[in-house]
Amino acid sequence: MDLNALAKNLKFFRKAHGYTQEDLGKLLNIQRQSYCNYENARRSPSIEFLIDIAELYDITLDMLISPQEQLYSDASDYSITQLLTDYLSLPDESQREVQSFISYLKSKNLS
Repeated sequence: MDLNALAKNLKFFRKAHGYTQEDLGKLLNIQRQSYCNYENARRSPSIEFLIDIAELYDITLDMLISPQEQLYSDASDYSITQLLTDYLSLPDESQREVQSFISYLKSKNLS
């Protein structure tokens, strides 16, 4: 496992979801410093931690541990980073509406 890729992904997904390191420590029942060590590639997390955080973000383990350079690039089009930033800047009610719309679209594509 590439600890640097994991660290970069942990930081990206944490910020994209609007969490602080303290928030993640509380949500995952670990010390903030332990989480900080993972995010700074100073320690290798347990598989249980990786599973918990992937479930928290609703992503695959592969997305969490593999380099995701396309997520961080400054593409000239509307990047995932910009999309997440815009989404997180919406009021809670608007975020719920976006989530409902995404659920609706998913249900249409699955039928």
